Amino acid sequence: MLNNLWQAIWHGKQGRTQTRNQEAQEKARAEAPRDSSSGARRQQTARTEALTPGLAAKAAGLRIMTNSFSPRLLPKILNKTFRLATALLLLVICALATLGQAPPSGTKAVWKSVPFAILRYNDEAPKSWGMYHTEKRGLLLVRLWKRYLLINLNEQEVFDIDPLTVKLIGENVEWTVPDSPENPVEISEWKQRDVGGVERIRFRFGKDGHFFEMQIPLRPDGKPLY
Repeated sequence: MLNNLWQAIWHGKQGRTQTRNQEAQEKARAEAPRDSSSGARRQQTARTEALTPGLAAKAAGLRIMTNSFSPRLLPKILNKTFRLATALLLLVICALATLGQAPPSGTKAVWKSVPFAILRYNDEAPKSWGMYHTEKRGLLLVRLWKRYLLINLNEQEVFDIDPLTVKLIGENVEWTVPDSPENPVEISEWKQRDVGGVERIRFRFGKDGHFFEMQIPLRPDGKPLY
């Protein structure tokens, strides 16, 4: 009897112990997903907190940029831009005007030789001659033997130049530009026209004197080159 009773008590304890172990295991399995979910949520929260300062800094920077630019400043900015563009335009115009002017009076200027020019005197080529140009178009310096002529194509005028004021420098010459040329030459029958790639200028010295003719090349668009 006693043995049977003791075995019953022992088996009952073992059953209760097994039951408690099973319940503990089931409870651990049930809580495991909640723990992993809580860990994931904590990691996500940590990442969000780490990104928050950077996002806040960018937002602050945008607010600063927005606050620094005001629509009321736009007219001032446009006004300054317009002034700067106007100043640059004036500088360009002045530079172009300077290139198109003759050298200042009283200063020595180098007159360069005109290439591919043709000169005739009484329909014959002179034995000794030269033609020179400066930066200003329409103004040519011609050497005819020992005589120098300043020819203004725009005004159709010719002036005698003192040879002593002209200095030869290789193929070019150096000459001091006067305020107003002296010794105008009497000419007549001035003719100036395009004859196919060159401009021909022809006139007569005096009323019954010798003929003078020169041909100078034109630009590809047909405009004067010198």
